[in-house]
Amino acid sequence: MGKVAALIATPFIILLLIVVAVVAVPVIIFCQALGLIEKGPGSYRDGTRPVPTDEEEYYSEIERLREQANEGDSYAQTELGALYEAGFANARNYPEALKWYRAAASQGDPDAQFKLGTMYEFGFGVKRDEVQALMWCKLAREFQYITHYHEYHKLSEEIDRVVARLTSKLSESQIEEATAMVEESFRQLQE
Repeated sequence: MGKVAALIATPFIILLLIVVAVVAVPVIIFCQALGLIEKGPGSYRDGTRPVPTDEEEYYSEIERLREQANEGDSYAQTELGALYEAGFANARNYPEALKWYRAAASQGDPDAQFKLGTMYEFGFGVKRDEVQALMWCKLAREFQYITHYHEYHKLSEEIDRVVARLTSKLSESQIEEATAMVEESFRQLQE
């Protein structure tokens, strides 16, 4: 009886594996392309992938990402921004980080939008501007919910904490200004 069960179960298991491969792999690739799930072994943007400590490796990674970023890949743009923000041996390059975060943010990348928000909040490479910070963080939250990105990423809680911190510091008119900026930016990004 055991051999018969094995003979019946084996084709079923093989068929199940084929169906999973045919359906699951394209879904995963599609989600990665949309930025809904992370690519590769962690990411620089959320600190799950350590910044290279070897100078040659660091600059090699910069060049690899720059190639993809120049082709418009928002994931690579945000990763590149994170590498420049972290810097090699703590030699941060905020202007380059801002450049790449802005490129990715203009494509609706919630991570890049949030990173811009924190750079404005603390004045990293830009004049400190909490209204701009709130605008970028709120925009990141909006784009997360549109793309269902919040379901796959821990960024939602962090965005909510920063938005709460900023709104507790700002006047009602500043919050309204940031909200109007979000609405205008949202319209522009949707065009």
